[in-house]
Amino acid sequence: MSMTRTLKAIQGWISPNVRIANEELYINRGDIEFPASFLTPVSRKKTFPIWIVLHGLTPTGRFHPTLVQFTRALTSSGVGVIIPEIPEWTRLELKPEATIPTIRATLKAVEQHPRANQGQRGLIGFSFGAPQALVAATKTDIADQLAGVVSWGGYSDMESILKFQMTGRHEWQGKEYVLTPDPYARWIVAGNYLPFVPEYRKAQDVADALLHLAIEAGNRQVPSQSASYDSLLTELGSKISPERKELFELFAPRSDQEIDIVAASKMATRLTECATTVTPLLNPAPYLPEVLSEVHLFHGRTDSLIPYTETLLAQTLLPEKKIASCTITGLFEHSGRGNSLSSVFQAFREIVSLLRALNRVLKILWT
Repeated sequence: MSMTRTLKAIQGWISPNVRIANEELYINRGDIEFPASFLTPVSRKKTFPIWIVLHGLTPTGRFHPTLVQFTRALTSSGVGVIIPEIPEWTRLELKPEATIPTIRATLKAVEQHPRANQGQRGLIGFSFGAPQALVAATKTDIADQLAGVVSWGGYSDMESILKFQMTGRHEWQGKEYVLTPDPYARWIVAGNYLPFVPEYRKAQDVADALLHLAIEAGNRQVPSQSASYDSLLTELGSKISPERKELFELFAPRSDQEIDIVAASKMATRLTECATTVTPLLNPAPYLPEVLSEVHLFHGRTDSLIPYTETLLAQTLLPEKKIASCTITGLFEHSGRGNSLSSVFQAFREIVSLLRALNRVLKILWT
């Protein structure tokens, strides 16, 4: 029966014509009221098991096209899905502290909803939402209500992910890998925290320009390393104070410019130090050993925004007995489908592996 649900989910991913009911909710978090999408299958059933899904740092929030496709597929398996809108994250504010009150408020709203059954819930986090979902599962009152947590495309260590973002270098077990990074995350981190670095307190113009870039990239849904941003980079660079133009170009070079790897690596370390001093929750690594829920990890092998080695790191930091599965797949990138499969045989192996992992996840709320 569980594989049937998995196949229904795959059908929901492929077909845009799957019938899904979509209810708009408004949830009180205490400090604010935020909207949420509540998806259910078009069915005669009165109640459904519920997945709560956290979006990433993107202006489109719960309406990110890939997230919409995924949540519709998940709903097609026979469950309800609720996607809370985290307004700080849609404004590209790096505020992980919004996660736990948002989840608590959502769990309370789900408990009171007539279409939610009284079983445990599942929690899924994407991108920035992935490590935050894991950190939330260190709280007993939240973990007690969760049958499992799924992390998709998350990061584990702030400095290592920022070094990748700045240099394209990442490593695992002593081996270094090089990949052209999608600079979207470094624009957001610098946009939020560059003025907190003492030597760059006057660089608010650089921070503002980088956030402008990230918002534009989030709305365009075009990878941030694309040469299509060159004209915007030139325009924004022309407005930066001359003494800080080199600093701007360190974070946002045009496609015909090369990054100073040494300077970029030093900047990653310095920016991480200052950002995590201001907001310790930005670095999930210290919290992962305290996770109380069953965890399923997923990551795309060709992800150029957050490398898959971040999920392999999470696997070493989480309590071993809490890791239910870890799947590194070539079928998906960070926010879409991958294209790195080189043979039919490899594709078959990837599909079988992914189906098995999804099957394990979908069983969580039915056992």
